[in-house]
Amino acid sequence: MKKYTLILLLIFISCKQSSCVNFKSDAKKFGEEFKRVHMKYILDNKELLSDKKMLTGMDSIARLYFVDRNIILIKRYPQCVEAVASLNYIKDKIPKKELKTLFKTIPREFKSDTNYVSVEKFLKK
Repeated sequence: MKKYTLILLLIFISCKQSSCVNFKSDAKKFGEEFKRVHMKYILDNKELLSDKKMLTGMDSIARLYFVDRNIILIKRYPQCVEAVASLNYIKDKIPKKELKTLFKTIPREFKSDTNYVSVEKFLKK
């Protein structure tokens, strides 16, 4: 019996680690994509738009990649510690209702993580 429990535990741990590797990989892809999109936007619009409109567009691109893409990652990989850190990073940039929904997907095993505690405190305000 102990043997089977150990095998199941090893399988569970390896699957969990694999998905967290995927979180990091996807986050890296989003980061590279952000750089390309941001640079293309600047090059395509630097002479067409006013400074104010350029900044508005750049803010929109930043929101898309630093908030919206983090939400995608959190939904895909809630069991990863990086998801908890990402949630803490975006907690004040999304509606509280959405934050509560995302927070419910995070496993309780992260209850002692400082990012988890920070989000929990933020939701209680």
